Amino acid sequence: MTAQPTPPDGAGGSGERRAPYWVMLLLRGTLIVATLQILAQAVLAGAFSTGDVRMLIVHANNGDFLTVVQLLTVIASVGLWWRGRGPAWPILLSVVLLVATEVQKYFGYVKNVLVHIPLGVLLFGATLVLLIWALAPLRVRPRARGRKKRDRAAAEPGGRR
Repeated sequence: MTAQPTPPDGAGGSGERRAPYWVMLLLRGTLIVATLQILAQAVLAGAFSTGDVRMLIVHANNGDFLTVVQLLTVIASVGLWWRGRGPAWPILLSVVLLVATEVQKYFGYVKNVLVHIPLGVLLFGATLVLLIWALAPLRVRPRARGRKKRDRAAAEPGGRR
């Protein structure tokens, strides 16, 4: 009785594989930073509303930095889909979050808090949902090329398994 070899990338026998570590690390890192930044935005806005005018400048600068982090999240989502063979929907949600961040900044600059505050809550919720998803173990689709080759070899008489 011989020991079974470990499937590649720690996958089970179902042919599923895990996304590359660096892709998930980048996506998780950008989402953690974005979530903390959005949470900080609420704190900074609260500090401004109590009379500390300097916090409005910090709030605006943090919003600009959030745009950069959201852009990195889009790049990480594309990397997950392309290199990690992950799902494509995080790309769409990341792009929506990036656009929503810019819309949020616009309404903040024109002092339209009627839209600015609820959109901020929505941004926080959507980013948190994406973060929770990214922190869960992720199984990705196998590469089609290698799978077809293995299937053909197994189908041939005397083929390997």
